[in-house]
Amino acid sequence: MNRFVGGACAVALCTLPSTGTTPSVASDLRALPMQFEMRLEGPHETCRPRCRTWVSATGAITAETPRDFEAFAKSRNLRGATLMLDSDGGSVLGALALGRVVRRLGMSTTVGKSLDLPPAVNGEKR
Repeated sequence: MNRFVGGACAVALCTLPSTGTTPSVASDLRALPMQFEMRLEGPHETCRPRCRTWVSATGAITAETPRDFEAFAKSRNLRGATLMLDSDGGSVLGALALGRVVRRLGMSTTVGKSLDLPPAVNGEKR
């Protein structure tokens, strides 16, 4: 009987989710409300003079995401640009409204993750 109880406890402990003390930064950002950032391909020496730009969208989609994206787009010419989504989802109504904004701007979308390269000599972030 003791072996059965000991074995059951061992199985129970093995099935508990692990709680690491160092969560990854990427998963932390994806839990926050969606943030938008213009990104530039690089390094400059590799792609010049045709380095592409895109909008990185990282985080959870909330009811405020479409309004936040419209505010972001207001000061930029995003017509025809690409929106790169890195999200675990979120608000369905927020996602539908974001899709309408993206369609109105004639943008395309993709799913992916933007990675930072070491800054250029002039400090430009890519």
